[in-house]
Amino acid sequence: MKKLFASVLAVSMLVLVGCEVALTSDNGLIEVSNSEVSQEVVTSQLLYGDDKVKVSFVEIFEMPGLVGTCYLRLNVENKSDKTVTVSLKDSYINDTAQMIGSGIPMVLAPGMKSLTPFFFGYGNLGINSKDEINKIEFKVWLLDDDYNTVVETESLVIDLS
Repeated sequence: MKKLFASVLAVSMLVLVGCEVALTSDNGLIEVSNSEVSQEVVTSQLLYGDDKVKVSFVEIFEMPGLVGTCYLRLNVENKSDKTVTVSLKDSYINDTAQMIGSGIPMVLAPGMKSLTPFFFGYGNLGINSKDEINKIEFKVWLLDDDYNTVVETESLVIDLS
């Protein structure tokens, strides 16, 4: 068990070391480059914004060697005056219910943002790669330190078709 944990930890560290994120804000758009996954630069698409949170879709990607798992990178900005934990709920991939989670909770202090990706498996969806994903739907749920809802968005849809 210790060897398995050490192996997982080592692979995780290698993956994290290989990631590179570049932000630009001159025009309000975020550009992300992930040198290990892809050399292309992706621009974000605003999904939701109010006085408490701004959520933009950046990219969906797969990591080499992790078959059956996709990563959904969102740019989430906490515009509220509270520290919040960000979760995705009521999520669907190609109209099939599927949990979209995170390995570590996305916790944002007031005024901060994160590009930490969420992930989901697609092995039980009858598809073989991210290229077969046409639609991702979810709600963004922000909770304060006392687990009170700060924001729960309507269903947000990313059309990839």
